[in-house]
Amino acid sequence: MRLLTVGLTVAALCGTGGTAAYLISKSDTVMNVFAPVRLSCVVKYRENEPLTVANDGNVNIFVRVRLVSYLVDDEGDRMGEPVETPAFDMGTGWKKIGTSYYYQKELAPGEECSKPLIEDISKLKIWNKSDPEEEENWKLVTDVLAEAIQSSPISAVEEAWGPDAADYIKAGMMP
Repeated sequence: MRLLTVGLTVAALCGTGGTAAYLISKSDTVMNVFAPVRLSCVVKYRENEPLTVANDGNVNIFVRVRLVSYLVDDEGDRMGEPVETPAFDMGTGWKKIGTSYYYQKELAPGEECSKPLIEDISKLKIWNKSDPEEEENWKLVTDVLAEAIQSSPISAVEEAWGPDAADYIKAGMMP
């Protein structure tokens, strides 16, 4: 019986060593490559041209834009709090929800909104002064702040931008 126990022990040790040697000598190298996501958008604007947004990242995105207007003196210093952004004709495919303008279509990498947010950018330069003598050197400045969010999963839009924005974007995805 003792001989049988010793024999089984030796066989078990040999089998384990052989299996380990096989795994070590026969395994191939596997290369994992991870491509980082670059989520980015850029405001496209030139004097006397429409204002639009483009996807300069490497994934599909949805975009929103916030316009922040304020007054500056002739030295460029801000004067007081932000003021109301002048009225303008919003392009089709855009909707104002809260303080932001949402574009309804998904943008692929390198793609630009097919419809501009603002066709006539000169309207953002109009400001009605309340006291022309006191504020004669003040100028209206409007900052254009664009944000992007990855388009998939769509639930990310609702979590980050809220249900109203998500519903508007989802409506644009339906045939």
